[in-house]
Amino acid sequence: MINKFYNKISIGTANFGQIYSIDKIKVNKKEIFKILDVAKKNKINSIDTSQNYGASEKLIGEYIKKRKSKGWQITTKIINEEKKIKNLITQSKERLSIMPANLLVHKSYHLTNDKFRKELIDLKKRDKIKIGVSVYETSEINEVLEQFIPDIIQLPINILNNKFFANDLLKRLKEKNIIIQARSIFFQGLLFKKDNFIKSKHKKLYNLIKKLKIISKKNNISLAELSLMFVNSIQEIDKIVIGVNTSVDLKNNIKICKKILPKKILDEILDTGINRLNFTKIIQNL
Repeated sequence: MINKFYNKISIGTANFGQIYSIDKIKVNKKEIFKILDVAKKNKINSIDTSQNYGASEKLIGEYIKKRKSKGWQITTKIINEEKKIKNLITQSKERLSIMPANLLVHKSYHLTNDKFRKELIDLKKRDKIKIGVSVYETSEINEVLEQFIPDIIQLPINILNNKFFANDLLKRLKEKNIIIQARSIFFQGLLFKKDNFIKSKHKKLYNLIKKLKIISKKNNISLAELSLMFVNSIQEIDKIVIGVNTSVDLKNNIKICKKILPKKILDEILDTGINRLNFTKIIQNL
């Protein structure tokens, strides 16, 4: 099934400025420039980064300066609630060469601090920037919504971790006009590790991935395609943060993102019971 809304892609950059993922990969500068060139050529103008991603912001800024590239919509995250937000955003602006379009808080509990939250809201008014939060668990979303309504919520959702479907949570967020960004699409590469590796780490997870591989084989869709098409099929998601190691990876993902899964396959994935595991803890223990 063809999906005409395939411009949901946002370039994930956790592996640009630091070693990242289960395979511990750091993309070199030359390849970063190639990746961003491919993105621009395909009218992808969204980048996701963080002050916590090593030299990521700086390398993005170097690309923008060297290519004299315009029109980027950058989401960055702040990690230190003890510093003034206006100083943090100024630092990001200097590294990136442009003002970020969106600013997310890395830890949701920071928003329980009244002073910090007020600074964030004041920044939104002053600099016309969208603000939001990056979360890991559904409980964090409820805590945030008790404080205020953010513009953006970024959450980890993938074929292995679909607990955010529970209780129509995504639909309720859209009813509040919240932009939903999905990250961890390939679960830091866990999906593509060899069976023996996964089985040695977590037997229940291994059994669930076996179910997904059966669905994959039956429908003649690779596990990578199934993973990305799964997230791309969720109507409520506005942006899909995709981390890639090479420009070729990005080209392949762009092709996949032109498709969505038929409802029958989507429902079959959701029926596997995969959302009963705590994948945050699983990743921490790998």
